[in-house]
Amino acid sequence: MTITDDSGTLRHDVETSVRVRDFLARQARLLDDVDADGFAATFTPDGVLRHASRDDALRGRPAIAAATRATAAAHAAATHRHWFDQFVIDPGPSAEILLVSYYALTSLTDREGAVRFLPSVLVRDELHRAEDGTLAVADRLVIRDDLAPAARP
Repeated sequence: MTITDDSGTLRHDVETSVRVRDFLARQARLLDDVDADGFAATFTPDGVLRHASRDDALRGRPAIAAATRATAAAHAAATHRHWFDQFVIDPGPSAEILLVSYYALTSLTDREGAVRFLPSVLVRDELHRAEDGTLAVADRLVIRDDLAPAARP
């Protein structure tokens, strides 16, 4: 089975979709478990993590791990859950690259059970596929929905 758009152009196969969704679900669990080094290891060694609301880009696994630890520490009194949905998977400029976008939501549940949500975001990933089929994020852009439309890239 293949997935096609309205023009009939082949986008990706079901196996690719399952691999991407599994990769991102496992990556979310690393964030939820506050495994900063494990999360950073899901990026290429020179991977980039950018937030449209900030001027600085995180480059490389050490910087991504450090920022992940800092973010987790800021919300240490709550349990994090990352929710991803509405995936669009497109081929990249080569067979080893996938362009993936999806919506993400982070919930924080405090010790009393009260739940709050951080602003929802659109995530744009450039995933690189290794020869063994494993995926890694080469470039991630996170765009908060509460930004004015003119401020979004």
